[in-house]
Amino acid sequence: MVLAQATGVIDRSLTAVVAPGLQATFQLDDTGFGLIHGPAYAIVHAAGLLVVGLYVDRLDRFRLMGLGVLGWTLGNLICALAGSIEVFVLGRMLMGTAQAVFMPAAVALILDRAPSGRAGLALSAFTAASATGRSAAMILGGAGLALIGLIAGSQTMLAGIEDWRALLLLSCAPNLLLAAALLTLNDTGRTGSRERARVWRWMADRAAMIAPHGLAAVCVVLLTHAATAWGPSLLHRAHGFGQAEAGLAMGFGILAGAPLGHLLGGWGVDRLRALGRPEGLLLAVALAAAGGAGVWLGAAPSPAQAIVAYGLLAACLAVASLTALAVFAGLGPPGGRGGAAAVFFALTSLVGATAGPPLVGLVSDARLSALGGQLGGAVAIVVAAASGVGVLAALASLHAGRRRGVAT
Repeated sequence: MVLAQATGVIDRSLTAVVAPGLQATFQLDDTGFGLIHGPAYAIVHAAGLLVVGLYVDRLDRFRLMGLGVLGWTLGNLICALAGSIEVFVLGRMLMGTAQAVFMPAAVALILDRAPSGRAGLALSAFTAASATGRSAAMILGGAGLALIGLIAGSQTMLAGIEDWRALLLLSCAPNLLLAAALLTLNDTGRTGSRERARVWRWMADRAAMIAPHGLAAVCVVLLTHAATAWGPSLLHRAHGFGQAEAGLAMGFGILAGAPLGHLLGGWGVDRLRALGRPEGLLLAVALAAAGGAGVWLGAAPSPAQAIVAYGLLAACLAVASLTALAVFAGLGPPGGRGGAAAVFFALTSLVGATAGPPLVGLVSDARLSALGGQLGGAVAIVVAAASGVGVLAALASLHAGRRRGVAT
C-alpha cells in the first residue's frame, strides 16, 4: 500500500521533471504548463474523491486501490503517447480520476487498524510515501533522462521517441505488479456505515473549526504542488542546471527533508494528543517556517542554497500536511473515516493542487518581481502569501476549537 502510494506520486510528478521537454513539444508558456500540471489533474481528482467518499467505507478497499492503480497507469500511458496537448490533458484527467480511488481507502484502512495512541505515527508512514514519491520522481526521472540521453548519444531522441515520452513509458511497468498484489488482498476488517450523509452532518456541526482548518490545509497543498511543479525549472533557469541534473538535485532535496518531516509530524501529533494539547499549533508553526524557507528558495544566490532551502521547505510542508490530515481524519465519525479523508483530499485538491502550479506561472509571466530572477521571484511571492494565509487560518481553527472545547 505504501509502495503503491509512492509510485502514484511518482507518476503524477514526473511532468515537473520533464517540463522543459513538454513545453517545447507542445509550445507551452509557464501558465500553460501550470494548467496541465495542476488543474487538468486536480479538478477531476477532487470530483472523483467526492464520489468515492460515498462508498469507500462500504466496499472492499484493497480492490478499490488495485483498480485505481490500473486506471492511473492507463492515464500515464495516454500522456506518454499523446500527439496533441488535448490528448495529454485527457491522460492527466484519467490519472486524477483513478488516483481519487486510492488515498481515501488507504487512509481509512490505516486509521481503522492503527494501535491506540499511534494513529499519527501510523499515518505518517503512509504520507511519507508521498514525499518519497516526489523525491523519487525527481531522482529517478533525472537519472532516467540522463540514461536515455547517454543511450541516444548526442541526439535528444531515443528510437524516434522524445526523451520525456520514453521516461513516462518506462514508469508504467512496475504498476502492473502492484495492482495485481492489491487485487489479491481481502478487506476483512471493514466496518463502514451506510449513512451517506453522516460525514456531511459531522462537518456541518463543526463548521467553525473545519472551515479555517480546511483553508490552512489548502495552503499546505498549494505550496507543496507549487514547489514540486517549479522546483526543477527554478534550478534549470536560475542556476543553469540541465533538465536531468535539476531533477536529481531537487529529488535529493526532498528526500533529505520530507520523509523526516512526515515522521516528526506523526510523532508530534501523537505526543500533543497524549498531553491534551491542540495539534493545530504544530500546523501553524510548520506553515510559518515553510514561508521563510520558500522565500529563501526563490531568492537563493547559489544552487547549493537553493537545494538546501528546497529540502527545508519540503520538511516544513511535510510536518504541516501530516498534521492537517491527522486532525481532519481523526475527528471523523467512526466507520466514516474514509469518507472524511475523501472530503479532505477533495477540498485540498480542488483548490490547492489546482491553483498552486498555475499561480506561480501567472506571477512569473506577469514579471511581478525580479527577486531571484523571474521564476524565483514568483516562487517567493506565492509561498510567502500562501503560508501567511495558512498560519492565520490554523490559528482561527485553534480559537474555534478552544471555544468548543475540542483540541484541534
